[in-house]
Amino acid sequence: AALVREWLARKGLREILARLDAARPIDATDVSTRVALVAALKLEGFVRRSRGMVQSGERSTLEQLLHERNQVTRKLESLKALGDRYATSSSFQLGVEEIVSAQFNGSKLVSFKAVGEVHALQLPAAAENLGATTPTPSFDFTLENAEKTQARWNLPSMQVNARVMHRLLDTEPHVFRARLCLGAEGSKVPLMRYESEANWAPIPLKVIPQWSVDHTRGKGRLIVLVLANPNLKQGLRHISIHAVVPAAEALLVAEPPAGWYGEREELIWSIDRLHPETTPRKLMATLRGSSPGSLPQTPQPLRVFFSCDGSTLTNLSPRPTASDEGRVVSSEVLRHFASGKYEVAVTTKPAT
Repeated sequence: AALVREWLARKGLREILARLDAARPIDATDVSTRVALVAALKLEGFVRRSRGMVQSGERSTLEQLLHERNQVTRKLESLKALGDRYATSSSFQLGVEEIVSAQFNGSKLVSFKAVGEVHALQLPAAAENLGATTPTPSFDFTLENAEKTQARWNLPSMQVNARVMHRLLDTEPHVFRARLCLGAEGSKVPLMRYESEANWAPIPLKVIPQWSVDHTRGKGRLIVLVLANPNLKQGLRHISIHAVVPAAEALLVAEPPAGWYGEREELIWSIDRLHPETTPRKLMATLRGSSPGSLPQTPQPLRVFFSCDGSTLTNLSPRPTASDEGRVVSSEVLRHFASGKYEVAVTTKPAT
């Protein structure tokens, strides 16, 4: 385990992971990104070879490193799409990102908040396409579906970045012109931000946990029902459900398999893709108390993570129109939404 820690520190994988978490999209030209990919692949092989050669107390360290490797490779999945984007001759690309945060008490929704941003991403071809001849390129775009989404989003209070864009006509409130200065390759310029109405809550992922204990056997059982919103045709990606179970010593069984990190009493289920279904998916885990005769305590509120590429919750989308300087902006629009602070309090079943 000490050798693994030394190797990990030398590669700087944790630092790279933190950087990848903080920056989207990933810059494919960045050397450290390529180093992260190589390090992640090597780490997986090292961990798998080492599993049978370490003591059980050290195994959780290796499992944690493998979990971090999985996080890195999920981030790096966007490299292919980014490479395709770099092949275009456009200078900018419009994108929409939405973050949804929610709190639940079991199946009951307590609070819901979603925020969105429309931005312009500068592509590598910008400097070559425009250069000194067009230092402030401009393009026009229309917010499609804006009329239909008035009840979902507080559009009248939409924050428009007046430094770089404005409405073309008072009679056309959803048609804008953006004029940008060339910046660093891969930089994003926010164009507008918006937030959801208080009475609108399209829950993308329903998570219903229940906890029970067996006093005679000294065990606790966590059952979680998971269901994606049926309106999300492409489903959700990179679902991760984290449960901290105080006073739990060991994970006895989990279905489907889950990661157990005993030093922080945390159970993690990871699901690569979740398609919309009529029947919830069932997750189950049985845990043992930290000492003979003791029981694991009720889990803390579950922390839930997920993402979706190619779609937004509102279907609000910018559509580029004719540009003043030619093909300044790509006709392809990036759409993405992900979880923010998404937590679910665990309900308890009477003890047996």
